[in-house]
Amino acid sequence: MRWVDGNDKVKVLSAIGHQTLHRLFAIVESDDYADVQALFTDQMWNGPIEVLPVRDMIAQRKGFGEWGK
Repeated sequence: MRWVDGNDKVKVLSAIGHQTLHRLFAIVESDDYADVQALFTDQMWNGPIEVLPVRDMIAQRKGFGEWGK
C-alpha cells in the first residue's frame, strides 16, 4: 500500500481502515485529479475505488469572514 505515503503531487492527509469490512478511506490533497487517479491506479485492481472531490468548509467560511458568526 505505497499510496499511503503519497508522492510529490498528492499529499495523503489521512488514511484509515475499517478492518471488518476490509474498506480503506483516505483524505488526499492535490491540484490535479489526474495525479490522484495515478496514485491509486495500482489499487484499482483490488476492487472498486470511489474518488469524491470535496472542499474544506471551515476554510471556506474563514475565507468569507463568516467563521464563528
